[in-house]
Amino acid sequence: MQTAIRTGGTLFVAGQNSHGELAQNNAGTHYSSPVQVGSDTYIDANAGDNHLLAIKTNGTLWCCGLNNYGQLGQGD
Repeated sequence: MQTAIRTGGTLFVAGQNSHGELAQNNAGTHYSSPVQVGSDTYIDANAGDNHLLAIKTNGTLWCCGLNNYGQLGQGD
């Protein structure tokens, strides 16, 4: 999975969305070209194998994807 934050803070992701880790509503879809994640603005993002962590410009942390080992901070 790949992430990129454009000037202005828009977040783009690409790769396999097996577990919703690309913050798109269609798990199982592969994105070979980058797609924008919503309309919010972000200051940082990091992608794991099956999850995405992103910090919005308002300072809140957002997580999505597989949480089989507690990688989203929601227990295990």
